[in-house]
Amino acid sequence: MARLPRLPPGSQSGNATACIIDCGGSAGENHRGFYFHSAESYGSILDNVTIRNGYAAYGGGIYVSGAVAMDAGERLPGGFGQRYSRGVIVMHELGHVMGLAHVGSPHEIMWSPETSEAPHPDLWQTEWGPGDLEGLRALGRDAGCLPERDPSN
Repeated sequence: MARLPRLPPGSQSGNATACIIDCGGSAGENHRGFYFHSAESYGSILDNVTIRNGYAAYGGGIYVSGAVAMDAGERLPGGFGQRYSRGVIVMHELGHVMGLAHVGSPHEIMWSPETSEAPHPDLWQTEWGPGDLEGLRALGRDAGCLPERDPSN
């Protein structure tokens, strides 16, 4: 996979406080600093930058979106009963949308032959593995993925 350039170049010194992007937003006036949604990938890097005053209804100063497309011509079983079923493949691809990368353990949904010495995944693995779940927890609400919402609004 080709690495995309750093977005934006960021601080030359590696000090994020030396390169500040002020979005000029507030809770009442939403302004987002970045919206990654097309050619960006796991090779894209946004580092050595401080983003301030980025607000949006969801996503904050940086928002990343994704989609899953499946080939309707593939002859895969439906449901979640087999490793190579539509449901388990959608789980794997949604893992990428959420920010998970490929892993080497054949006992994880995010297994890939490109990152593993194991030539095949565990064919009985049809649920998130412990490493998958650990990665999803690290990306979730407790990690600041989504702001707490006021239930009265």
